[in-house]
Amino acid sequence: MIHSLKTNVKIVTVHGINTKGEWQDKVEGVFKPHFECVHIRYPHYRHLGASQLIFELHVLAFGLAITALVYWFTRPRTTAAWVVFALFLVLARICASRRRENVVAYFSRQLQKRLEPGERAHLIAHSFGTYLIGRTLLKWKNTRFDSIILTGSVLSHRFGWEELKSRDFHSIKRVRNEQGLKDLVAAAAVLFYGTIPNMGYAGYLGFKGDEELIHDNRDPNERCPLCKPKEIALVHNVRLPIGHSDHFLTIGHALSFWLPYFWGIEPCEYQDWLDLCQEASEAEEQFGPVSRDLIRYENWISSTSWQWCDGLTLEKYVRAEALLRAANLNSRWSEAEIDDLEKAAIRLLWKEVRDARKAHHEWWSQNADDETSWREKLMRLFQRNSDLQDIGIGVQAGYPELARAREDRIKSLHPKVAVSEVLKHLFA
Repeated sequence: MIHSLKTNVKIVTVHGINTKGEWQDKVEGVFKPHFECVHIRYPHYRHLGASQLIFELHVLAFGLAITALVYWFTRPRTTAAWVVFALFLVLARICASRRRENVVAYFSRQLQKRLEPGERAHLIAHSFGTYLIGRTLLKWKNTRFDSIILTGSVLSHRFGWEELKSRDFHSIKRVRNEQGLKDLVAAAAVLFYGTIPNMGYAGYLGFKGDEELIHDNRDPNERCPLCKPKEIALVHNVRLPIGHSDHFLTIGHALSFWLPYFWGIEPCEYQDWLDLCQEASEAEEQFGPVSRDLIRYENWISSTSWQWCDGLTLEKYVRAEALLRAANLNSRWSEAEIDDLEKAAIRLLWKEVRDARKAHHEWWSQNADDETSWREKLMRLFQRNSDLQDIGIGVQAGYPELARAREDRIKSLHPKVAVSEVLKHLFA
């Protein structure tokens, strides 16, 4: 039901070693109107990157220098030099392990700072960020997430999802592991397999294990053929013809797949919903508001059973919500009036979605080339300077209202929000 729709839910994003978090700012343009975005970045591999995952290179370089000196003074006997080199090799390995543990601990502290106690956030992790998530879930039993998306995963394909499920049924709701069939970086993670605990190449081969817990979805544009409506597997491997970081080349991937996934809507169903609304809009524009084509599209929209409608057709869902709203307002409606309201709501719905898509495009275009919009910059300037706050030009009052109005329209990309806005208008 509309009244149970959650708001102010957070999305936590975690970058990989070599991406440095640029994609986090990019996808925020998709999520920010609907969720509170929390980006976690870690500085531990800023220099030399992934080359320090197995060996601490500074220690190794120092060890090589010491080994060379020992070799010089002890030749032709080289036993002592080899012993020194072996000791430094072990030390470099220990230091690399220690660095990884420090990153995991740092990530956990950042989570505790950004999330309220007991808060369940969504999560997107890329590359080494997936390793941090996996280690955190295994190490800290009180960690809770709602929906998780893993891209370019370097977790082991035998990661312990069964252990997590048996240990705490409520720690995770579901996981989407995007397999990049062209992901050479995830494939190369086979070099780390066995050398670093829980690290592997699940981003290339997918997770393996209990068939009731882990499903393979070969077509990202279709529902999982193995899942039943109320019996959904914890982990889904979704095969995509992409490379390690191709998810972030455009906002289309986040808008088409990630956004509906966090809403609990199947991406394929969400795309069908957008397509029908778009086709209805084009039919009205081309043939007029009383054309057969427009009526046919509206009939498709209203008579289709949608999972986000709790399995009901849209017309039955809208009717149920309208009756609930009327009951809350203590107003009486006849069957004929409800029928007319239902038809009006269907037409207003696709228009609401059309306007929401347009508003999102405008909002994204305005913010795409800059991390902060000029309105937000102006507001921050006023907040920092007390002298400017005394100037009565109305900037502080005017611009935030405009920004909120646009974001309110964008929120109607969520089908249930669109229904809510339409009924609010009809009952006004």
